[in-house]
Amino acid sequence: MKTVIQRVSYCKVRVANDIISSIDKGILILIGIEKSDTFDIVDGCFERVLKLGIFKDDKGKIGKSVAEEKCDIMIVSQITLIANLNKGKKPDFSRSATLDEAKRLYIHFVGRFKDAGLNVKTGKFGEYMKVELENDGPVTFVM
Repeated sequence: MKTVIQRVSYCKVRVANDIISSIDKGILILIGIEKSDTFDIVDGCFERVLKLGIFKDDKGKIGKSVAEEKCDIMIVSQITLIANLNKGKKPDFSRSATLDEAKRLYIHFVGRFKDAGLNVKTGKFGEYMKVELENDGPVTFVM
């Protein structure tokens, strides 16, 4: 499982030129699911992201967690995170989970954030999307 976590001032997701979801200040999580991923791995990633201190505290220093900030969260599936670029010029997606398995784990990941009481928005799984965002900082982490 690979994730890219970006602190954003805003984020919008479009499908066929229609905005299907948007958030204000918060985080964008791009998520790629591999064949070897399990519910336990997804749960561990959720816990790490929830505790990740990427917001400024009262002293202006980065360290306030996503859970403490209670920020908006946008979660977008992105199979290209799993691509192996070490062979030739064409990306190799052989490590990617099947569409059905990836969707089950993606839905579980999204549900964990919702169960934590956070405002969660998503892209549309398996669709061609355009993601517009303003990276705040910029602050970006790969996990």
